[in-house]
Amino acid sequence: MSGRETIHEAVYQLEPRAGARVSIRELQGKVSLSKCEFDREILSLVYTGKVGFHQHADFSVSSSEALVADARGSYMGIVLRGAL
Repeated sequence: MSGRETIHEAVYQLEPRAGARVSIRELQGKVSLSKCEFDREILSLVYTGKVGFHQHADFSVSSSEALVADARGSYMGIVLRGAL
C-alpha cells in the first residue's frame, strides 16, 4: 500500500465526514510512515486540494512531530474537502 493509500485509510477511520478536522498527531499514530514520508504525503494532499490545513495556533503543542510544516506555517490538523 502506498503512503497516500495508508493515509487515506487512516483518515477515514478517524473521521470520514468532509469538513471534519483530523489531528496530525492522531493520524500519525494510525500510520507506519516515517515523519518525512508522512509530511510529504500530507503536503501533496493539501497542494492538490484534497484536504486543507488547520492552522497551528496553540503553542502548548511542543513537539514538531505533532505538526506538519511548509513555508507558510505549522499545522496541527487537516480538514477534508471531499473524497480523497
